[in-house]
Amino acid sequence: MTLPEVPAGTLERVVSGDVEAFESVIALFRPRLLRYAGKLQCQSHTAEDMVQEALIRFWHKSSTIQDDHHISAWLFMVTRNIIVDSRRSAKSSELTLEPSNMTRLMSKRTVEIDEELTPDPYCAERVLMQQVMARLGSTSRAMLLMRAEGYEYKRIARKLKIPVGTAKSRMDYAKKRAIRIAK
Repeated sequence: MTLPEVPAGTLERVVSGDVEAFESVIALFRPRLLRYAGKLQCQSHTAEDMVQEALIRFWHKSSTIQDDHHISAWLFMVTRNIIVDSRRSAKSSELTLEPSNMTRLMSKRTVEIDEELTPDPYCAERVLMQQVMARLGSTSRAMLLMRAEGYEYKRIARKLKIPVGTAKSRMDYAKKRAIRIAK
């Protein structure tokens, strides 16, 4: 991939607050940053947010960059760091799988397919799974997620405050419903 050449003096103009110079940097790098973020993220709407954050940081911290030739490396590094930080934050916030959190977790994980931005071969499978999970009821969704996390029926029943037998029958129903939705 050949990176675009930043016209000489662009960084100096951005540092001085020149909006046109900043817009020229956006025009040069935004499409490439979106592809890069998409490859790392697999979620086009999230990739867009990450790139936007990187460009905002560029506007505010452009004075820390040495010269025009370092703009590209700086933007890609910051985009990557934002994505890594986002993943760490998401993992730590998803450690508890309480049924009351399932709707929030599922909406947070919604994925859109964009072939150009998501070369990950498993992305389509994740998209299908997200679509199936979104159509399930919150209890079914919670049960399937807890089971996927390795919870035993006894623990699921305790978390949902239902008898173990009821948990097993509801899990069976949730699995069958998920398969019907996926077809």
